[in-house]
Amino acid sequence: MERVDIDASGVEGPEVAPSPGPRVTSPLGGPPAGRPPRTGGPSGYRYLAAFGLTAGIFAFALPHLADYGDAWASLTAMTEYELGGVLVAGLWNLVTYWPVLIISLPGLRVHEAAVVNQASTAVANTVPAGGAVALGVTYRMLRAWGFTSPSIANHVLATGVWNTLVKLGLPVVAVAAMVVSGALHGPALELAATGLVVLVVLGLASARVLADERLARRFGRWVDSVIGRVARRRGRVAPTEATPWLLRTRRELIALLRRRGLAMTVATLVSHLSLYLVLLAAIRGVGIPDDQLGWEKVLAGFAFVRLLAALPVTPGGFGVVELGYVAYLTAGADELAAEVTAAVLLFRAVTFLVPVGLGAAAWVVFTARPSWRRPPDTRGVLGEADVAGPVP
Repeated sequence: MERVDIDASGVEGPEVAPSPGPRVTSPLGGPPAGRPPRTGGPSGYRYLAAFGLTAGIFAFALPHLADYGDAWASLTAMTEYELGGVLVAGLWNLVTYWPVLIISLPGLRVHEAAVVNQASTAVANTVPAGGAVALGVTYRMLRAWGFTSPSIANHVLATGVWNTLVKLGLPVVAVAAMVVSGALHGPALELAATGLVVLVVLGLASARVLADERLARRFGRWVDSVIGRVARRRGRVAPTEATPWLLRTRRELIALLRRRGLAMTVATLVSHLSLYLVLLAAIRGVGIPDDQLGWEKVLAGFAFVRLLAALPVTPGGFGVVELGYVAYLTAGADELAAEVTAAVLLFRAVTFLVPVGLGAAAWVVFTARPSWRRPPDTRGVLGEADVAGPVP
């Protein structure tokens, strides 16, 4: 890839010849300034492994559960209104995540939320371990729009924690619904119990770090030591900047959650449940009524497969997610295999493939609108009175 110099704001600038001087490292002990990062074979092997696994799932595993011809017949039997309803639900699901971004990053505008969300989602859906790459895309775009690094860090932490808590909490809600309806099975109860334990532990740990500044300081020193050891092994200067950054980020995150925590919770729940409704709409659209496949079992399958998709096995869980949905939803109901497969493939086409195309368009918009860009200012930063307020 052609090297492009980026100035402090994240905006592309003219290339400047490096002047001689002492060796400079990044704040996290990265490669010296001016030296291109290393690229190598492991990424290629990951691509091949992900491609091989995906091909194996679609060529062998899914056909073992349902015939593609029968699934296609179920899809073609849908009316235009049924297909349109699933598509509208999918587009609505995309829109529901924009408020999450706007709430977690003060000052973010609707059109910016739309562009950064679609671009980062497209990257996450197409690159192995794409979540990490998507974070880089998000950071570059937000910095180019003038948001400061601390505000971006708070945004990433808040959305990450809230999304994780909702993913861990949904199995508990699903199992409660199955208990009420009498459709509970043993494996579902065990998975839900595990999710509940992890949810409680994660919530308590997060609350503890936020509430105890001394613990946060000790954690920051531990991060500094780990980064320092890695840097020294690579012959680089060991940075010691994690602790003050973490303490400042902690105070700003507390201020953000104090002012917007409830709105953040509601918006995140709406976004996740809207994705579930897309799956439910696809299942009903192919002709499976509630008495054959109840909404609570669909919710349980959605919740458990979402946890499975968190593992970076293939880009966006492609192949793994489809297999998980079909295997779970057809367990004990082989006669529904074709319809369920059709619904799952339609659901993934709307929620996985469509965002890839929209993400490409979003990146074009980002690169073609330099008027949106600005040097770093206080966008996304709460007032000093909020940050300096009492900390729980």
